[in-house]
Amino acid sequence: KDASNPINDTRVAVFWENRPYIFTLRPSGAETISMQDAKVSAQMVTITTQNPQLDSLNLKIWLSNDFRRVPLRFAIGKYQADLISDKVIAPAK
Repeated sequence: KDASNPINDTRVAVFWENRPYIFTLRPSGAETISMQDAKVSAQMVTITTQNPQLDSLNLKIWLSNDFRRVPLRFAIGKYQADLISDKVIAPAK
């Protein structure tokens, strides 16, 4: 797929602050990111919202390039959060 082609976008209807918006998720090409001293292949997805306040935060999420498409990182404004483990923990009995 051509990441610069809008036909690859995914659009999602979201109700935010008493108004519907169409969020557009635009994938980029594969890249290597550093997480916990390891190099990981990921795909960045940029999110635009039609809301100037939200769009000014430059929303992004990085998904793993494997079949699971695990969210590895997200960025909102100057803040960033990374996944530290994808281990499944069984609930306490």
